[in-house]
Amino acid sequence: MRSIPQVASYALALKTLYNINDIMCITFNKKGAWIYEPKAVLTQLNSFIKKNKQYKVSDRPWEKYFL
Repeated sequence: MRSIPQVASYALALKTLYNINDIMCITFNKKGAWIYEPKAVLTQLNSFIKKNKQYKVSDRPWEKYFL
């Protein structure tokens, strides 16, 4: 789902701003829901993009701020 990096980035921003220790994300649509830990999903997504696409920082804007 395209919104997962955006939701995970929002969660990490809120975690930093409000000093939240444990934060989880939920993304959903008509087909189902996904619950995930934001930093873990961004780390995995970074690895996937690096392996499967040409290296472009614009493909991973969250990397500068959260990883």
